[in-house]
Amino acid sequence: MSSSWIERWRLVAVAAVAVIAPACGQGDGSSPGPSITDPELGGGYRLSALEVGGAAVTINDPVEVDLDAEFGGLRIETACGVLLGAFTLRPDGGAGFTVAGGSTQLCPAGAADQQEALIEALGRIDGWMTSTSGIDLASPVGDRLSLSR
Repeated sequence: MSSSWIERWRLVAVAAVAVIAPACGQGDGSSPGPSITDPELGGGYRLSALEVGGAAVTINDPVEVDLDAEFGGLRIETACGVLLGAFTLRPDGGAGFTVAGGSTQLCPAGAADQQEALIEALGRIDGWMTSTSGIDLASPVGDRLSLSR
C-alpha cells in the first residue's frame, strides 16, 4: 500500500472520531438526545459566496455542504473531492468548523485554489446568523461564507 493511501484513510478515521465523539453522552431514553445545533439548520447547502480576508473569491466550481445537526458532522463536496469534518452553530451566534480529512482527486488549479481558500476560511469562522437564503458565516479577519438552500 502506498503511504498516501494510508494517510488518506488515517485522515478519514480522525474525521470519524471528530464527528462521533461530540455526540457521545448519557441520556434518560425519553428523547433522541441533544443536537449540536437547531435541527432545522441541518441538511444540504450550496456555497453561494466566499470572501477570504475581505476579498471575494470567485466560485467557479460548485461546492455542496451537508451539515448533520444531530451529530455535528460536516461533509463538503468540491471539484477536488470530498472533505469531512465537524461543526458547531451555537444559539448565541458562536460557530466553529474543522475540516479533518477526506478524499481527493485530480482537479483544475482554479478548483484547488478555491478549495484551499474555503478550508482556510472555515478554520477561522467563529460566528453565524441565518439569512433569507440559508446561513451566513463570518470570522474576525473578514472571512465570509454564504450557504444557500
